Amino acid sequence: MLKYILYLWRAKRAGTVAMTSRLKATDYYSYIKSVATKVNQPAARTGFKRKLDAFVESDAGLEKVPGDARVKKILKTLDMFEGYIRSPSQREFHLAFLHACLPHIYGNIDFENNRERILRDNGLTDLDYEILVCCS
Repeated sequence: MLKYILYLWRAKRAGTVAMTSRLKATDYYSYIKSVATKVNQPAARTGFKRKLDAFVESDAGLEKVPGDARVKKILKTLDMFEGYIRSPSQREFHLAFLHACLPHIYGNIDFENNRERILRDNGLTDLDYEILVCCS
């Protein structure tokens, strides 16, 4: 932890990070990730994983949940109707509706535990639970 505080102090002096009274988990994660890239990887030599490797790899998409397979299956099913081509507006609606239903597709617990990764994988920064459809 002392190395992390020293890292933040140096980053503050360099102007790359704003110090707050509370340490954020995302700041600590970025520090751990930067350390992991600098440290020699002994796992290649010994075949054993370090705790740090397991922590960094969990965000790399290696930790999959059943909702990931459900989303892929929904998207695949929407595209597999033979002889029927969805219009651009239909595609936009289906994707927006899928994004609004993500917590239901993943389940509340899995969604909240993997929220950042799920939103990033779906190209979202925030989740909208409501969809407005105007038909003419």
